[in-house]
Amino acid sequence: MIESYSTSQLEAMATDLESDLVERKESLRGDAPKKIREAVCAFANDLPNHRRPGVVFVGLRDDGHPTGTPVTDRALMQLADMKTDGNIVPPPTLFVSKQRLGNDDIAVVVVHPSDSPPVRYQGRIWVRTGSRRTIASAQDERILNEKRRHGNVSFDVHPVPTASLADLNMNSFRDEYLPGAVDRTILKANERSTKEQLSATKMVALRQLAYNAVMHRTYESTNAPVRVCWFDDRIEINSPGGPYGAVTADSFGQAGLVDYRNPNLAEAMRALGWVQRYGVGIDIARRALRENDQPEPEFRSDPNWLFCTVRSKS
Repeated sequence: MIESYSTSQLEAMATDLESDLVERKESLRGDAPKKIREAVCAFANDLPNHRRPGVVFVGLRDDGHPTGTPVTDRALMQLADMKTDGNIVPPPTLFVSKQRLGNDDIAVVVVHPSDSPPVRYQGRIWVRTGSRRTIASAQDERILNEKRRHGNVSFDVHPVPTASLADLNMNSFRDEYLPGAVDRTILKANERSTKEQLSATKMVALRQLAYNAVMHRTYESTNAPVRVCWFDDRIEINSPGGPYGAVTADSFGQAGLVDYRNPNLAEAMRALGWVQRYGVGIDIARRALRENDQPEPEFRSDPNWLFCTVRSKS
């Protein structure tokens, strides 16, 4: 069995003439090595987002019938060298082997989607469009760049799909967190379910400050994410990108003063209901902290970062 595909799966793919996960070459003669590298590049980019490996069969005609070309050790080494010969950057993850499909030996190259697209072959980005490969358009390249940014997020922003409410310490949530986040008289009159309470206890102040950090972060100078770090006595929010435009280190946080580094993102957040009104988020956070008998948020900035600290009740 080759990585990710069984022999029966490979046999089915070899004769599937419409699949955009398959490329066939009769041999390694002529310009076949160049065409195979283009195919490897396209499969690594995975523009259709199949999230499955693509396969290059060497020894098959376009109609799926075998050519009888011998699969030698030299041929397998030549295919394996495509990963490290420097022509495809970043180097793709691929597996090369000889497989017995039906009554014939076939050289098979299995190419896994890259975590860091776009992948280039001799400076060009190749992608699959249906059952053919082509050079990526500007829009294709933008999509691949977005895939890379999505794939490179830090561990703390990855979801945990296997987690459930049963994994939480509910005693700690009810006895420690809820009384600190919500007034006790409100808790006594609260008839919400545990799930609703978990959803509702996103602190108003924390939410406003976190949204503000996301809206103002910069993408040009760093790929660092916004970080929200939770300590026993404080919460720290760090956003890449210092004060911007009309907002300076001295005037940061002044009510009504606003200038957005990412205006399109700001408009999208407003349309989604995450921002009610521009320029008031920090003021709302301050008011919410005062009402909860907490110190006001502390702000600090340098040319590349904004730092906010929210401290617990004394």
